Amino acid sequence: MTYHDSQALAPALADVRSRQLCPARVLGDSHYGSTESVKQCQSEGIALVAPAMPPKGAKQGQLTLENFVVDKAGRIVACPQGHAPVWTSVSAIKLAVRFDPGACQTCASMHTCPGAVRSQAQKDARWQYTHERVAPCHRRLAEQEPAFIAQ
Repeated sequence: MTYHDSQALAPALADVRSRQLCPARVLGDSHYGSTESVKQCQSEGIALVAPAMPPKGAKQGQLTLENFVVDKAGRIVACPQGHAPVWTSVSAIKLAVRFDPGACQTCASMHTCPGAVRSQAQKDARWQYTHERVAPCHRRLAEQEPAFIAQ
């Protein structure tokens, strides 16, 4: 059976377990670095060292969650220019922030920002994102730290 790397971890771990082997650490590329793979390895006491996939929009030059200041709970507390949101909402499904439209309209990053006010008809600078985007964001930021690089 052929697996894509993103689906290969579970069968590989099952294979080594069937031979009474269990790695303490698994090294992999970004396809192994999914949130699901991280959770699976954590549940089995295995350290997974694999970078998270690049954030959507980064290759197109868009600002991503990593460009904002995000707290441990995943709430955006400031934009890349340092402006705090004027409103924040957290639900079980999504998180959302609103920024001062006046600040957004004069921002140099307006055309690459996911939440910027881009037209007169748009009344607020709102950005919605999911909890599923927060975990990889925190991982990508941690991957820039010397402790991760040293692994």
